[in-house]
Amino acid sequence: MLRFVDTGDGKYYIQKADGNYFKDLVTWNANPGVTTNIAEAGKFTLGDINGNAGHWYVQGSRYLMDSNGTQVVAYGTEPTLNGNSDWTIYEAKVLDPSELTGSNLVKLQLVRGGLFRIQSRGNTSQYICETTAHKGSTTTKVVYGNNRMSQMWIIEHSDDGYSLRNAQTGNYLQSNYNCTNSKYLWTMQMSPNNTSATRFMDSVVFLENMISLAWAAPIKSATVFLALS
Repeated sequence: MLRFVDTGDGKYYIQKADGNYFKDLVTWNANPGVTTNIAEAGKFTLGDINGNAGHWYVQGSRYLMDSNGTQVVAYGTEPTLNGNSDWTIYEAKVLDPSELTGSNLVKLQLVRGGLFRIQSRGNTSQYICETTAHKGSTTTKVVYGNNRMSQMWIIEHSDDGYSLRNAQTGNYLQSNYNCTNSKYLWTMQMSPNNTSATRFMDSVVFLENMISLAWAAPIKSATVFLALS
C-alpha cells in the first residue's frame, strides 16, 4: 500500500505503509531504495500513458518499472501501454481497527504481532509450550506461575512469513518441534475448519487478554493454516 503525498509543485512523494519514502529513480535498472527522511525522498509525476485512462506512468528522474515481479527499478525508456511501466492505481480504504471483525481483524493482529497462545483444537485444554529441554510440547493453560510465559509465543511478521518466538526463552519454534535461536519462518493463511483426519494448524480467536491460536498436530509441511471459528 502506498500513499501519494502532494509536494506542492504538481508532483508527489511516494510513501510506503511503513512510513518510508521512495528515493528518486536515478540509477538505470536499479531499485531506488527508501528513506525515512522526506528531504531525501524523490519527487514523482503521475500521468496517463498516451492518454489511456487508468494506465499510469510514475516518473522521477527516470520511470518506475516492474522488473518482472522481482522488484521495482528505474528505467529510461518511455512507458508503453501494458508494458512493465504501466501501473494501475487503486484507492485503498483504511479502516479504524475498532471497525474490523472476523478474518480482517485476525490478519491485522497477526501482522502487528504480539503475544499469542497456541491451543489444541482436538484437545482444548492443551497449549503449545517450550520445555526445559527446548522442545515444543503441550501443557494445560498456565495463568500464574514461573512457567506462564513458556506457553506464550511472540508472532513476528516479515515479508517472507511469520516466526513463532517463545516469550520466556526467546527461542523460535522449528518445523521439527525443536526450539532454537535460529529464526524459522512459517506460512499463515486463513482456512476452513478441518473435517478430515489430516490435521493442520488452525486458529480459534478467544476474546481475552490476548489472541489465542488453536492448533492440531501434526503440522504438515511446516505450514500454519489459520481459521476463524
